[in-house]
Amino acid sequence: MKKLKKIYRKASQKDIDIWQSARDREDSMKVRAREIAIRLKLQMKISDIEFQGDGSKATFYYTAEDRVDFRQLIKEFAHEFSTRIEMRQVGFRQEAARLGGIGSCGRELCCSTWLTDFRSVNTSAARYQQLSLNPQKLAGQCGKLKCCLNYELDSYVDALKSFPKTEVKLKTEKGTAVCQKIDIFKGHLWYAYEGEWMNWHKITTEDANEIIALNKKEQKVQSLEDYALELLDDTKNDFENVVGQDSLTRFDQPKRPKKKRKNTKRKPKSVAPEAKTKSATTAKPKQRSKRKPPRKKDQETIKTVILNQKRMKNLKLIFLIFFVFLFSCSSDQVFDQYKTVQGTWEQHEHIEFSIPQLDSLKAYNLFINVRNTNEYPFSNLFLIGQIRFPNGKVISDTLEYELAYPDGSWMGTGITDLKENKLWYKENVKFIEKGEYIITLEHAMRKNGEVQGVYALDGVTDVGLRIEHAKNP
Repeated sequence: MKKLKKIYRKASQKDIDIWQSARDREDSMKVRAREIAIRLKLQMKISDIEFQGDGSKATFYYTAEDRVDFRQLIKEFAHEFSTRIEMRQVGFRQEAARLGGIGSCGRELCCSTWLTDFRSVNTSAARYQQLSLNPQKLAGQCGKLKCCLNYELDSYVDALKSFPKTEVKLKTEKGTAVCQKIDIFKGHLWYAYEGEWMNWHKITTEDANEIIALNKKEQKVQSLEDYALELLDDTKNDFENVVGQDSLTRFDQPKRPKKKRKNTKRKPKSVAPEAKTKSATTAKPKQRSKRKPPRKKDQETIKTVILNQKRMKNLKLIFLIFFVFLFSCSSDQVFDQYKTVQGTWEQHEHIEFSIPQLDSLKAYNLFINVRNTNEYPFSNLFLIGQIRFPNGKVISDTLEYELAYPDGSWMGTGITDLKENKLWYKENVKFIEKGEYIITLEHAMRKNGEVQGVYALDGVTDVGLRIEHAKNP
């Protein structure tokens, strides 16, 4: 247990002003400190600066792969900033905990909210949980394996105790079977005979252990099908088309039933009985009259009617899409502003947005709009976003976004080489305090294996901020 520090007195307004003025110097000092470290060619990264409450001492937090000789660096810091300097090395996990951010799960980082015990994480934790050993998926924002891989590891280890080893083969009279897959939650294993790799047989862990026990006694079972028959799934499709959403003709207009025409032919006049007998004798058996082909004029009228119907359908669809687009795009927007990046985006270049006074009772969603070209050299984008409140409070987030698909094609909208991506920043934010809110963005890109970041980032043409009404606050 850490001892609580002694409290001498309550802070006065003068103490608060001194502390606030020191906090305002931290960002500019961090930029200048990084420039000095780069000029001295030190393999280190200064991640954060924290001032003491009275402003007499500044603590510089940095990360480095190896030991760093920063004696000359401290001399230049003391001469540049005119204050006492303390250098404190932290690990990559501690750096992510100090800076904060949003994880791949959509929540705040565990290390920056509640996690204080940083245990070592191995790739065996991913193997136990049947996860693919993909470094991009398993690594967190600190570049190390995610701490959450240890959360459920004990449960997986206990569940795997009843499973046989996957490298053990099952010997049957039909042949030798090799394990292909396991399901830890349901307790099932899939085996395939050697030479019949496409035919898998699902059995339970109890049956697998029983067969292995018999094999140890040099006994063989007849076949795996005897055990797999009990686990055959019912593949009957119980789906019923209730609303007709799987019909390909659900958008077509139903055909109207044709109205029967009334028989307007006049009845023949009554004929004398003598004439009837004559006509009966001379009458020939009636033949079925062949249907005459429609005239040219009738064919042209039918074609015009069909063309008019198709045009009406297309016009209705165009108007429907136009109204949906109009009402969906313009109703939620509150603030939308872009800043052009001149040439390249420098490493410590801050893009700043000033937010006007908004309704303090409503919630808003914040988005970051990024426009990039084919000259952008990476498939993802790391950003550091800061929100400065009117009272001086600052919230920093480290953000990661994917800008390209696995096949290398760019995400976003755009017909030409210029693509635009609308990226989530914050959700359900309320601007309660009165005054001006300032949001700043800077990139935090660096190449794999390098400590220093990318000084000049190519391919980004515009960066924007968009604020919309939250639909479900």
